[in-house]
Amino acid sequence: MKTSVSPRRESSPGTRNQLRYYNLRLTLRLSLQERELLNRIAERIGKQPTNLALHYIKSGLRADFERLTANE
Repeated sequence: MKTSVSPRRESSPGTRNQLRYYNLRLTLRLSLQERELLNRIAERIGKQPTNLALHYIKSGLRADFERLTANE
């Protein structure tokens, strides 16, 4: 019996909720300093904290973010 599922092209509400939950879990794992930095960057670029910003912070590329917020 063959049961293959083709990948969905559209983002379903379930997928969006899963991403929101994943982002929340990552955010909670950040230190207070990292969270403050992420929020300052998000304010500066006029967007909500995103998975990309979390990725950069968690992968140790904090210097890029510090450069972005240095002129405040």
